[in-house]
Amino acid sequence: MHPAGVHPLIQHSSALVGREELLTGIQEVLRGEALSGVYVTGGTGAGKSVLARMLIEHLGEEFASFQLTPAASLTAVPYGALSPLLGEATSSDLAYPRTVLRAVLTFLRKEAGKRPVLVVVDDAHLLDGSTGYVLAQLAAARAIHLAAFARPGAPGSAELTSLTRDGLVQELELTPLTSADALQLCRGKLGGPVTLGAGERLRAEASGNPLLLAVLLEEAVATGALAETDGVWFLDAGELPVPRALVDLVRATLLPFDTAERTAFDLLALGEALSFQDLAALTGEDTVSALFRDGLIERYPQHPVLATLSTPLFGRVARTLVPMGRSTALLAKVEQITGSGGAHLPQQARIRRALWSLECGRAVPAPDLLALADTALSVGDPGSALRLLHHAGPAGDATSRVLRATALFDLGRVEESRTALEGLLETAADPEVVSAAGILEVRRLLAARGDVRGVEGISERWKHALGEGAADPGNAASENTASGNAASEHAASEHAASDDVGGTAVAAVTASEERRTDFRALGLNRSGRYMDAVGMLEPLLARGTDGTAGVLARCLLIEALGELGRSTDAVTHREVAAAQLTGERHRVAQLCREFTLRSVRELVHSGQPAAAQQAIDAYTSSGTPDFGFLSGSLAALQGALEVRAGRFGAGLALLGPAVAALRRADPDGLLTYALGLTAWATAVHGDTDADTDPDAPTAEREDVADPAEAETSSVLLGRAYAAAANTLLDPSLGPRALLSGAAEARHRGWITCEKDILGLAFTLGHPRAGTLLRQITSTMQGAEAAVLTTIVSSWSVKDPEVLVAAADRAELLGLPVLAAHACRRAMDLYGVNNDVRSQRLLAPTVRRRRALIDGALFPELGEEAGGAPLTLREREIAVLTLRGFSNRDIAQALTVSVRTVEGHLYRIFVKLGITRREELTADLEPSLLAM
Repeated sequence: MHPAGVHPLIQHSSALVGREELLTGIQEVLRGEALSGVYVTGGTGAGKSVLARMLIEHLGEEFASFQLTPAASLTAVPYGALSPLLGEATSSDLAYPRTVLRAVLTFLRKEAGKRPVLVVVDDAHLLDGSTGYVLAQLAAARAIHLAAFARPGAPGSAELTSLTRDGLVQELELTPLTSADALQLCRGKLGGPVTLGAGERLRAEASGNPLLLAVLLEEAVATGALAETDGVWFLDAGELPVPRALVDLVRATLLPFDTAERTAFDLLALGEALSFQDLAALTGEDTVSALFRDGLIERYPQHPVLATLSTPLFGRVARTLVPMGRSTALLAKVEQITGSGGAHLPQQARIRRALWSLECGRAVPAPDLLALADTALSVGDPGSALRLLHHAGPAGDATSRVLRATALFDLGRVEESRTALEGLLETAADPEVVSAAGILEVRRLLAARGDVRGVEGISERWKHALGEGAADPGNAASENTASGNAASEHAASEHAASDDVGGTAVAAVTASEERRTDFRALGLNRSGRYMDAVGMLEPLLARGTDGTAGVLARCLLIEALGELGRSTDAVTHREVAAAQLTGERHRVAQLCREFTLRSVRELVHSGQPAAAQQAIDAYTSSGTPDFGFLSGSLAALQGALEVRAGRFGAGLALLGPAVAALRRADPDGLLTYALGLTAWATAVHGDTDADTDPDAPTAEREDVADPAEAETSSVLLGRAYAAAANTLLDPSLGPRALLSGAAEARHRGWITCEKDILGLAFTLGHPRAGTLLRQITSTMQGAEAAVLTTIVSSWSVKDPEVLVAAADRAELLGLPVLAAHACRRAMDLYGVNNDVRSQRLLAPTVRRRRALIDGALFPELGEEAGGAPLTLREREIAVLTLRGFSNRDIAQALTVSVRTVEGHLYRIFVKLGITRREELTADLEPSLLAM
């Protein structure tokens, strides 16, 4: 039996993940002279104890280290925690604080010798006041270096915390793990790649706490919820199992609570949120203040008047520990104060209140359950939606059926979803149900990698379900647009004088028609018919379409405009859609996914890496992410972002699991794109053992797309990346495949795709690619296109100065590969012009930019500038020579022979491409020192 039921997989080293920078910062403070130490706060499991131990290990040779570990049982004992530093102190030495100080100092000086003293205090919030006073005095007098680790908000020693207010000790915080940290922890524990969505879901469930994440990870492995397939770890879509170790931890946390504290904790565990005012009325203001001060409760995100548990996972565990009778009694108390239903609560808290009521055997009106199930789906909680629908009445009700089918689909139970949805699109009378059924059928088609032409068939059935006179709002690509709009206007005039019910019905049909138009445009985008999609969407938005249909239309328009090279036009729609998504009236989870997918893809391929990363980070931290989307499509796009930034190793680490996830489900049609990127990154990185999918394409393969798959811009670009990988490793293949792909993109009007393919050909040195690239980029919008135009133009007219300036702009845009490539071309031009001096001056910049790229995309600088970089000794001799030192002077200064100096000078001349001493002039000194 392992301690506290923890499996051997859970090691303390997990708590150090993401803390390396903080550990380094603490060491710098302790080594410096400005401060007396640090006071580090962090919640349970945040890694305080591990950090304390690692600090002692890292500073063991520099400091005489002493660790104090207070205990709750010693808080009432004066100097109880100080006993390890009292040595042979007698009872008389403990009579006064002054004599205690003297005794501690005597002990420390004897033990430390000449080394500085470091006192590390774990759980400093448990220090008794007397010990805190002694340590504070020693730190203030600089007799010790102090490193105290405490729980945030806990009372602790007033004397010790006052050191931070007085500026003698630096206060630091152990923040929650980032997404990257969580992924690193999971990879380390599992010994292999894990999907991005799995890592983020575990991080979110653990609230970024490394210990809780490690415990969840272990339980998921033990129960099979986290399983390895083809070398990649996947997490299933069901609810994560509650680890037994956490049950014991929560029990231990609750054990010292008094009745009021336990009541407050249970209320928030069962109901998720309650106003501070109501919580205080039920349990007392002192109780609420104490729990808040101890960091057990906090303000609800974006709702500061509401209280919630600081660690939601603890609430999930605590709910299993509350007997049904007590749960029912607590619900009754809450309802006496707030009423039933919790209409004032945020969405997720309303869902939890309804589930609490159902668990207690209370009846909840069916319409409320249906509305809450719809809300649960909108915030990405299909499990709760299913539980609510179970109590909502007859399963045959159309609204219930479509909600149930959607929840099952979101949970990955595709066959059950298909059965629940079957025939509903043809039989539903409610336009909202028709919309939901049509949307789900499209999603199901795309997830199954079906023929995108099937979208049009679903659209026709959708139109028929709404009635023969249903219009196609904004459908400029349809032959029936005029008659459809006329029918819509006639219908609107017919109902203008009718009662409110009739007006509501017309509005519902119109809303459903707008949603249908959106999904027809989605089909057009997926077929590569971007001009047709723009022609359908722009009139729709011009009509003032708002709400869900308007947001989705803008998302699709962002994608279409981006593919057409109109990145500046896409900006306006992205800004409007982002603003609209802040409202709660939309189906937030699905729309946020669609917005992020289209925005990130457009930003990546229009050369806006910083904005793309911001969009990814915003989605990941949104609170309602689709973890399947994170694992597949978004991971592939983030991998593309890393590859385009020259971080090929980091890109491969993301692309391998992403490819594995997309093989399972590829609703956005990005598998071929991800496969091609993987081939390109592998070839450039030169790592045949890279952490990628075992079936990913190598440089010898071109069949990265399914022959039956529809030809789209993503498929074409994926093939181009694979062809570029082949050409990089075997230049004899030439750029034929790339130029053929670019011609195909131009024929289809895929301007951005053509730009990217020609960019690959230009990078690989094909002479025609520059001319073709200039033709296409000169018609495109955006800063990247402008820089590309300048680069290829200056290359064609052999102007290295303009080329260098364009490289600088590319670097400012966050495009290091483009910047390095332009610099390399400028070096070539300087060489052609025999301008050795300019080559030498540019050399340090080229090396610095090339160092940002972790792959063999460009030749080494020595190959470009006529030789290898100078060694340290060669730089010394070169600098002394250009400063006027003779060979004999240099020999004496460096204590070497004159013959040795002459030999070094010969090699220096060869490397710098010069032939005589006089060419080592003063203007070369900065570049020589920078080499």
